[in-house]
Amino acid sequence: MPENETIPMPEPVYPPQGVQNGVDPESIQEIIALSVGRYVIVEFLVGTQNIVRREGVLTAVGTSWLVLYDEREGTSVVCDMYSVKFVTYFDPGARPDQRMESESVRTAAARGQRSRRY
Repeated sequence: MPENETIPMPEPVYPPQGVQNGVDPESIQEIIALSVGRYVIVEFLVGTQNIVRREGVLTAVGTSWLVLYDEREGTSVVCDMYSVKFVTYFDPGARPDQRMESESVRTAAARGQRSRRY
């Protein structure tokens, strides 16, 4: 697949109002479910010391799982909710590489330099 071509993301599955997919409204599952359709970075504790990081568009959340869609690969992965330790959310439509690029442009502008792409 060409480098600039992206695979279309499947339509997000939005949870119903009230109880979210059978999840208690005061749980971390509901907090995560509120961001279905947004790009997230999720960090999982695997074992006692290993942090595994996965990222993608959050497409669905259940009581013990969540689904992340990888836009570059065109694949989805189901993740264990109970090993989630941290979730980083991005503004709708934003991606981590866009944010880092914007920060480097602002930093260069603050120093009076032109931004360069390598």
